[in-house]
Amino acid sequence: MKTSRIPCFVVLDGHSHPLFEAAGAIQGIPSCEQTQFRCSTPEYGGAALCNLIDQPSRRCVSARDHWQALSESDRFRVTSSCMSALDREEGARRMRTREIIDVLLLGPLPPGAGITTVMQSLLSSDFGDGIRVSAIDTKSNRTQRFGGAWSPLSALSVVRCLVRFLWRGIFSRPAIIQIESGAGTSFLKNSLFVRIANLLGIKSILSIHGAGFDEYYHSLPWRRQRYVRSVLMQCTRVRALSRGWSDFLRDSINLPEEKVVVIPNAIHLQEFRGERAPCTEDATTLIFVGSLGQRKGILDLIEAMSMVEDQGVRLKIIGPDEGGYYEKATQRASALGVSDKVDLLGEMSREEVIKHLYAVDLFVLPTYKENQPFSILEAMAAGLPIVSTTVAAIPEVVEEGVNGHLVSPGDPRALAQAINRLASSPGTRERMRQANQDKVRSEYSTSAQAKTFSVLYKELAGP
Repeated sequence: MKTSRIPCFVVLDGHSHPLFEAAGAIQGIPSCEQTQFRCSTPEYGGAALCNLIDQPSRRCVSARDHWQALSESDRFRVTSSCMSALDREEGARRMRTREIIDVLLLGPLPPGAGITTVMQSLLSSDFGDGIRVSAIDTKSNRTQRFGGAWSPLSALSVVRCLVRFLWRGIFSRPAIIQIESGAGTSFLKNSLFVRIANLLGIKSILSIHGAGFDEYYHSLPWRRQRYVRSVLMQCTRVRALSRGWSDFLRDSINLPEEKVVVIPNAIHLQEFRGERAPCTEDATTLIFVGSLGQRKGILDLIEAMSMVEDQGVRLKIIGPDEGGYYEKATQRASALGVSDKVDLLGEMSREEVIKHLYAVDLFVLPTYKENQPFSILEAMAAGLPIVSTTVAAIPEVVEEGVNGHLVSPGDPRALAQAINRLASSPGTRERMRQANQDKVRSEYSTSAQAKTFSVLYKELAGP
């Protein structure tokens, strides 16, 4: 008996069928409801049947009668042929319907920190087959040339970005643009991309970064608040980095719940494969990584060092100067008599920072304002317990007593007490180290983030 001459059917509307049951028992095939084959027939009360094997007559016959007449070996041959035909047809269908989803990222490209790190992370992520990501650098030179003030040079860079985006939008037609934006002038500049995308019929995702977007919005007059909301409403989706920021977008700016998505920042775990020695009762070394400014609470940290009980505790401070705070920090350390315990190392490359993270025992960030700091995620990936503050998304990342300690911002005494508890308990540090590495691996890795973005891209690019 030739397998190709046997009429083999599979019920696709959920009804049980002998061929399906036997095929499932023999080969463990998935439910045929997952296939795309449809062929209406009055057989079995109008159930949708699919003829998977070539039949010259193409007439409807009873699959049950044919199946019961076959020997076990012939049934296996039928099942194999049936599933091979199914696989071939499904593969051909996917090839016919497969399209590449082009995603265009807009944001500052390396070198740099902050949103630049986000862009670097996104560009190096694997979103799976069918998704292609490219980028336009929106960075301006205003910081280096004009001390942060807007200038003809920075305005020219915005015009250049707009021209490049228009060209890509008109001639390349990306399916989605994704804009990584901060507050203030960053948002105003990026609002132009949102409006152009809307005019071109391109779907858009706007990611809100920056520690002060809530303060920025509330400080605006009502007309400019209306403008901010109108821009966000024109976006297909607005990405928040945490549940707290999602609540702000919905409650304070009145964005619809379905417009806001929560996708946190993520880091490449491949960069954090260093070896760390077990925690001991030897001298404890703390590390601070971030800009040396008032917002990061650097002076509070130095004051806390003067209250730390363990005289063997030392502090490394890594980061660029901001507003002359490097000199202020040096003076404060000298005035409090802790200059011998505090090392101000200045700005370093990312590779050097990661090496230092593996050479210390505890990460401290007494910040006043944040969104979702990369420095905490990187310290967690390196296996460091965290001491930080109860601001923005930090409590969603650091759970009190589980993987770190949290204090109120501007409280050096509470900061010192948290440092004392961890410095005197190597067992607690070891437990928190493992908890942090596990949490980053499951929730804040680029692979986990890429899967979430991939689902979002396919949803937006669909019909």
